[in-house]
Amino acid sequence: MNLLGRDGDDVLAIDWEQFGLGPAGFDLGYLLLAVDAPLDELLDAHGGDVAAVRRGAVLVVSYTAASRAAWSLTQRNRGDLLQRLLSLSPIVEEAANLT
Repeated sequence: MNLLGRDGDDVLAIDWEQFGLGPAGFDLGYLLLAVDAPLDELLDAHGGDVAAVRRGAVLVVSYTAASRAAWSLTQRNRGDLLQRLLSLSPIVEEAANLT
């Protein structure tokens, strides 16, 4: 239901769960938590106001990574998730340095 079709090499998709207007970069930040792709590659593919999208994505990754890290520490088998979150630490550091 989420994949609506193709337009050349692009896949047209809608995430109905949080359908609506949101901050620039929200979807990109959430995607970054699930894929092994550099932020800059995702930004290039996203388009739009790159500075605003980057800021939103960095903040979403940081907030979500912190909450997932707290949850993962309570789990018996936390290895893979914790390693993934640790790999995002440069993005969390970038968020901490935003002014």
